[in-house]
Amino acid sequence: MENYKDSKKYFQEIHMNLRDFLSSDSIVNHSIPDNDRTKPDPYKLLGLNYNIKTDSIEIEVNFPQVTSLTKRKVISLIHSVFDPIGITVPLLVKHKLFLRNLFVNNLKWDDILQPGFISEWNSISMSIDGTVVSIPRHIGPSSLTNESELWVFADASKLVYACCAYISHRELGESSRLVSGKAHSIVYIVSDSKVALSWIISTRSLPIFVRNQNPADVGTRGCSGKDIASSLWLNGPTWCSQTCDRWPLKEVHQIEGSDTCELQDEYPDEQLERNMYVHITNTVETRVVSEFPIKKFSTFIKLIRVVANMLLFVKLCVSKGIKRKVDIKLGIRVDDSANITSELMDRAEIIIIISETLHISIDEVKERFKDRVIIKDKDGLIRYRSRMQNADVTYDFKNPIFIPGISPIVNLILRDNHIKYGHCGKQHLIAIVSQKYWIPGISRLITAILKSCVICKRVNSLSFRYPATGSLPPDRVVKANPFQNSGIDLLGPFDLKENNKAYICLFTCLVTRAVHLECVENLSASAFLKALQRFIARRGVPSIIRSDQGSNFILAEYILSKINDKYHFQNTPVKGFIENEKIKWIFNPPSSPWMGGVWERLVQSVKRAYIKMIGRKKLSFIEMNTIIINIEAILNSRPITHVDPNDISAVPIRPIDFISQRLKFSLPSFISIEEETDPDYVICPI
Repeated sequence: MENYKDSKKYFQEIHMNLRDFLSSDSIVNHSIPDNDRTKPDPYKLLGLNYNIKTDSIEIEVNFPQVTSLTKRKVISLIHSVFDPIGITVPLLVKHKLFLRNLFVNNLKWDDILQPGFISEWNSISMSIDGTVVSIPRHIGPSSLTNESELWVFADASKLVYACCAYISHRELGESSRLVSGKAHSIVYIVSDSKVALSWIISTRSLPIFVRNQNPADVGTRGCSGKDIASSLWLNGPTWCSQTCDRWPLKEVHQIEGSDTCELQDEYPDEQLERNMYVHITNTVETRVVSEFPIKKFSTFIKLIRVVANMLLFVKLCVSKGIKRKVDIKLGIRVDDSANITSELMDRAEIIIIISETLHISIDEVKERFKDRVIIKDKDGLIRYRSRMQNADVTYDFKNPIFIPGISPIVNLILRDNHIKYGHCGKQHLIAIVSQKYWIPGISRLITAILKSCVICKRVNSLSFRYPATGSLPPDRVVKANPFQNSGIDLLGPFDLKENNKAYICLFTCLVTRAVHLECVENLSASAFLKALQRFIARRGVPSIIRSDQGSNFILAEYILSKINDKYHFQNTPVKGFIENEKIKWIFNPPSSPWMGGVWERLVQSVKRAYIKMIGRKKLSFIEMNTIIINIEAILNSRPITHVDPNDISAVPIRPIDFISQRLKFSLPSFISIEEETDPDYVICPI
């Protein structure tokens, strides 16, 4: 009654009427006013039935016999039992296995089950229909003079695994004593199988530990409604409430001594004598730990630069410490200028790669790749000696450096080249990386890199599939010089600084798939003719030009076909070219962009490369022209033939090979723009 009065008082102070009180004591129950006492049966406690006479929580399981059943109805019946703490698990385990069998047979939700399924359902439901499972609401008062223990049991069968927990509460008696100031933190793990160690060290069939004393076994096997009350499931083993000296537990004896030792018989009651010898083998797991915190770096160039600074620091410290220059076996000479040179950067890269391959011997690589010639150079790098030794290419191209695919620097190398070359595709990236590195399984690794690239996923998402194209026209499949048969298109606009805009004029060779890009100020015919003049001066006069029916293209074609002295092409190379070489201009039908797929696909590549490299930054016209020329070089270096990742000696054909053989170019990683003006700039750790 004191609890009742105190709670009413506290809630009235905050103007809340606390009511629906109930007690298992009938005297206390009648002392509570009718307005505050809960309504008669059925009583509910947290959604469960409460038996006031026995002071227990009850869950009733009802599964009547059915004549028609569907998979949807089965799920509904199983979930009709409200059991938040899993008391009825042994009763419902067979029903859940029945439901699992329906899913295995791929039955539809509302299909009527066959008579065999209905008969099985009625059979397992009959043993539990009308069962009432009851557990006590209260296990004893909480006091500092009492002890409580938590027991957790687990068991697993082929189809079911179960877990149950019990709290054992014991009163210490009437005498008063102080609780020990040292908290008990020992955790006991008990198994009913004596664990696998006893099975390993014994050749006879061992008895089950504490036979039939694991209550979780009931949860995996299931039981009927009449057996659940007498099973271990509701109350757990009897020895859980006893002191630890009465627990029927046995420790597994630890094997000590030499490699072979005789084991004592643990079961003297069994009249069986034998000598047993166990051979113990200790295994040591070798874990490769990188010398550098590679995972803390976002790019490979940053890692190389940090290692180069480390080398420079070590060299300078050693040189200053002994007042003279000393070579510490880095293979380089460093002066006191404290500048990072390209030689130092190359040496840093070699040291990083060597640190990632120290755990791999050249014999292991030779054994794994028996069809390849594996060598080790003077720096200690493992290389693949390709069949291109007589080619006029770099040493790395002839003998690419071996890097295992599991090395974390592989992701940095692939990601750096992917971004550097305008977020290029899979085949393009394989061709670029294979010019210096040999990475087994590179195709799979690149696929993972492309899938994880946020910019590529954002830009490459397609709203619909492109329509199928017809046969290729003759000017695309007949042998011709570069840009002899060309396609033209304009793309843009692109926002520039000071609210200006610019466009890109794309010229593509229909045979070699080479690209030529020109920046134009607007979409006028005059701006296009100037771009065409620059194109002809650098690439030559095309025989055939294909384009859509843009108004600027139509006007330009009319001007070129009717050229005379009154136009502004007097005494220009264009006038001479047009007079000597007649250009055949072919216009695609209106509203048929698929007929210009040869340049529309490159328009997509140019736009994506520009967006991925620039983002939302605004450039000047000169800066944009520089980026466009870099994109032109990237697209012309892409492979137009299949790249086999397993045969890096097969050099792919590129459009640039038809224009300028053995041309080398270097691309900047980014445009030098202040971070404050870059809307995509986000501060994040490397």
